[in-house]
Amino acid sequence: MKHFKKFQSITKNLQQQGLTLAIVRPVFKAVVEDYPEMGEYLGDTAIIVCSPDFENELVKLMNG
Repeated sequence: MKHFKKFQSITKNLQQQGLTLAIVRPVFKAVVEDYPEMGEYLGDTAIIVCSPDFENELVKLMNG
């Protein structure tokens, strides 16, 4: 139940308007640190990421 509540909290927070990659990336990183098996789906180079280099540079720009 502890894990379910944690995931529920994370998914609710990720549904907020105005989120950017600079905000979402650290959340995904924290999830992957706690649940390494999620790295395949949430990591910087996950299959769903079309252009990892572009996204990484975009996050750098957003973070200053």
